[in-house]
Amino acid sequence: MAYGKKCKAKINKLEVKITYIDYGFVKMSGDINLLFTTVDSKEKAQKLAREIVEKKLAACVSISEVNSTYYWEKKVVEEREYLLIIKTSKEKLEKLINWLKENHPYQVPELIAIEAEAFEPYLKWLKEYLTM
Repeated sequence: MAYGKKCKAKINKLEVKITYIDYGFVKMSGDINLLFTTVDSKEKAQKLAREIVEKKLAACVSISEVNSTYYWEKKVVEEREYLLIIKTSKEKLEKLINWLKENHPYQVPELIAIEAEAFEPYLKWLKEYLTM
């Protein structure tokens, strides 16, 4: 169980009080990638998510409604979009990106990948699914 610990630190004669969270023995591991992309409808987001997971390009896709502001075709646009947060392994990332290039409904899809660490049991589950 997490709990707050307090400590004091001095930085250039300035005393700072810090509270931090100690998660105990939670073990984190690497080898996970998050890929972000957006689409303009919930139906398109759900279709992409299902196909990605069924093809074992990722183990999980979370979908959230977001408000996006971006520059497109010589103007600033504000629209509702659906953000897909795709969780995959390093080994599957390139295949996932190539598949999205071919199947994404946008002319210029947002494809942003981030290397991350995950709770070890979650990472184990992800890798087991992707290698079944």
